[in-house]
Amino acid sequence: MGNLVRRGKRVLLGPVAALVALGVLAGCSAAADTGGSGSDSDAGAAVKAADAQLAVARKGRMTQPPSAPNPAVKGKNVWIIQSSAAAPSVSIPALAAQEAGKALGWKTTLYDAKGDPGNYTKGLSDAIANGANGIVLVAIDCTYVKNQLQQAKSRGIAVSEVYAFDCADTNPGSPRLFSADLSFGKRWKSLLDAWQQWGSDTAAWIISATKGRARPLVLHNEQIAVLISYQKGFEERMAQCKTCKTVNIPWDATTSGTPAALAALMKNASLQHPEINSSMFGSTVTSGYNQAILSLGAKAKQMKVIAGLGLPDEFNLIKAGRGLNATTAWPQQWIGYAAMDSINSILAGRPRRDEGIGWQIIDNSNPDQMPKGKTIWQGNDDFRSVYRKSWGVS
Repeated sequence: MGNLVRRGKRVLLGPVAALVALGVLAGCSAAADTGGSGSDSDAGAAVKAADAQLAVARKGRMTQPPSAPNPAVKGKNVWIIQSSAAAPSVSIPALAAQEAGKALGWKTTLYDAKGDPGNYTKGLSDAIANGANGIVLVAIDCTYVKNQLQQAKSRGIAVSEVYAFDCADTNPGSPRLFSADLSFGKRWKSLLDAWQQWGSDTAAWIISATKGRARPLVLHNEQIAVLISYQKGFEERMAQCKTCKTVNIPWDATTSGTPAALAALMKNASLQHPEINSSMFGSTVTSGYNQAILSLGAKAKQMKVIAGLGLPDEFNLIKAGRGLNATTAWPQQWIGYAAMDSINSILAGRPRRDEGIGWQIIDNSNPDQMPKGKTIWQGNDDFRSVYRKSWGVS
């Protein structure tokens, strides 16, 4: 699962868990049902509103990579510290960041923490000791490495992130320590706001897919930072549907678990709540979640399921109709380039700029958006050339 970061009585687990092995869980308590009932006209209105939102989400919440000149600052030393190279959602953007660094003409060091928080701090300490000008944290929250980030800030080291929250995000009132954090421009103020919109789009998909009669199974967690924001957006959007009712199944990530434990949790929820007709999950799906859905047997075929980050295995599941109907695809490689572009801006003394990053809901209604075979979904086929031209290195 990964290690937990404690904050008072709440335990926050960073994206390393959410993106590496979030499908592995155990421990649960009684389900909490939220929602109401309504008329057929209410259901129709809910679907109409959801479809209007999906028209944007299916087109994509991305804009374009920034094309204005941002000349490469020469001779820099940048470290890319990834939580675990074993997770594709971590290694893909990390490798893309390294590729971008080479295009910029920088010395790059790719450090694999191998899922060990002790290595997170070691990686940053090594980067600082070796004169890093910039650091990219991939799926490592600020909370894990606060002391090292304070040192980096005092030395003027630019810090950017991929799937990571700043200390001010998870601990309101704390200083911001990511000096080169990714910008969404005027679209969202922070990664937290983007995550909530992501959850809202997921809810809209379920409302539409169930014709306004959604009864989604939600594995509700109050420990994992990425899911807290995602679930907030989901639940607020679902509450707008008068004919929908959410089935929240609390679970505790502090308890060690296996895919088998997750399957047992879902089976028990399905037996107690036969009205369940859908489900969502804001992370990778093949570490346990998809297997658990499939373990429901005939019930799985009746459910509308949206989950994932747009990794190759997710598209294969959608095409095969195996327990997944849609994914919220994030452009993994584009994000890596964006993190390096943000560092370049800060090192050059220029303001950060909207990197155009977002997500796209992809299902069998827009199959032309799915990549072929095991290729990685790009989000924008030209992002590399746009960035390189902007840097003056194309």
